[in-house]
Amino acid sequence: MSTILTSVPTDDYKEYLKSLNDFDTLNKLHWDTKRQVYSDYGLHTSSVKLVTDRDANPPVKIRKVMKEPRLKFVDSFGYVNLFPFLMKLLPPDSLQLEATLTRINNESLLWTDYGLRSLSKSDPFYIAEKSD
Repeated sequence: MSTILTSVPTDDYKEYLKSLNDFDTLNKLHWDTKRQVYSDYGLHTSSVKLVTDRDANPPVKIRKVMKEPRLKFVDSFGYVNLFPFLMKLLPPDSLQLEATLTRINNESLLWTDYGLRSLSKSDPFYIAEKSD
């Protein structure tokens, strides 16, 4: 974007681009050292299910939270965890690149004979009723 906008000052955009490409900041905010994976961080819970509200006409599915969200890394692993790799933000000699490539190649996670899954086979939401 900083190269497209030639008629306006671009220093702000260049500074923003620099911050988005900062490997140390990326790791500080998104690298889960316990799981060795990039993840989103925030209020999350996987203790939810869809239940039918039969009082509604017509009946609809609603989200029931069994355990309140808490601040943590998202436990799910899927294509979204690969964005630092896909955006070429990982140095070739980094531990993060090695860990990401190992996870990509793991057949119990994303790798298939036909390409990559969008969500790991080990995820509780993999092939689960969730999109009603």
